[in-house]
Amino acid sequence: MRSYKIFTLLLTAALFAGCEDNVKKRDSEMIGSNMPGITSVTGVAEPTTKRDASQYNTVKFKHEILDDCIVFYLDSVEKGRINIDKKVYETELITEDYNFDGYQDVFIKDRGYWLYDPDNECFAESDQFPYRRGRLLNVEVKNVREKTLKSEFSSSGTEVTVYKWKEGKLVPQSFEYDSPIEGIRYSCIFDENNNKIMTKRVTYDKETGKTVSTDDHPEYFRFTDHSIDHMKGSDIVQIIDVSFTPEEIRMDERYIFDDKDYNFDGHNDLRCEIREKDKDIKYLYFFFEPGSGMYVKNNVLTDLNKNVSIRTNEEEEKILCYETGGDQDKNTYYCEWQNGALQPYKRTNYYEFVREDGSTGWVTDIYYYDDERNEVLVDTIEAQPSSQVAVS
Repeated sequence: MRSYKIFTLLLTAALFAGCEDNVKKRDSEMIGSNMPGITSVTGVAEPTTKRDASQYNTVKFKHEILDDCIVFYLDSVEKGRINIDKKVYETELITEDYNFDGYQDVFIKDRGYWLYDPDNECFAESDQFPYRRGRLLNVEVKNVREKTLKSEFSSSGTEVTVYKWKEGKLVPQSFEYDSPIEGIRYSCIFDENNNKIMTKRVTYDKETGKTVSTDDHPEYFRFTDHSIDHMKGSDIVQIIDVSFTPEEIRMDERYIFDDKDYNFDGHNDLRCEIREKDKDIKYLYFFFEPGSGMYVKNNVLTDLNKNVSIRTNEEEEKILCYETGGDQDKNTYYCEWQNGALQPYKRTNYYEFVREDGSTGWVTDIYYYDDERNEVLVDTIEAQPSSQVAVS
């Protein structure tokens, strides 16, 4: 009987050891799956008594949503509240220990994040959480042991950013972008100024997903607070001043397009869009100079400040086009380069008109410019809104 008890104790100990090994294995699988966007905690003091969320169960609150606030309770005792100016629904409220101090924090979708301060028993709103295209992202806990958070954003591709807290600031650590539409996937880390460094770029077949090329030292562009950097891996090839401060730009509203040859010299040029606060989009153009290998601002297109597109004319020659007006009265200018100047040679005006019977019609007037730059009306074509005339 005694030997049976000893055998049972040994068997139980072995089972517990096996469970611990399995837990460690699962944790190791979570750690290291690495996959940009940032913005800071106002009025939140560091708790004097910290809890490690990886070692303790997180303190979780019950809550009650009222018309003007959300009240949080622990064992029926109020532990803090968040004031609200409009109704919050349960589906909009998410609770997580976002700063890994062992206390539950709060995210209200599209409104903000509140971190719990156990010393003062209150929730304080934080401005450290990321925005993308002007919208506050939903951040999730990625790994409790590593104390990492992650956010996802999808547009033409999926962006996954991983963050860690450093000295009270939420700092991006890694970034992954994957776009099946473009057939491209790339990875980034961040330097000490939180600027991206692309470490790998993969292109793949959009149909099969099969890898076409891999570049471990890719060439790319990145925005910083005051410039566009032309990069090659972690090396800076050129710093291009864009003369905008972060305070002049809407939250995260800066885009780079570098895949078009605007002056038809066989080299891709650079266009970027910047949304100024309380203003429209500002378009900046930089032409690549083969001799120096640098990008130089082109004042002709920049001063035009339009979204310029590249088309072909009747002779299959490349031309530049831009539009003015709106859907109800739109002008399209067809231009060509002449001695460094952009000269329109044709304009089409698409607009709505009312017939004698009161019905609505749509007309495209076609103008050409003579040698003295005067407009000459050469044709008028009537069409329905759904079949707007495409004039090349």
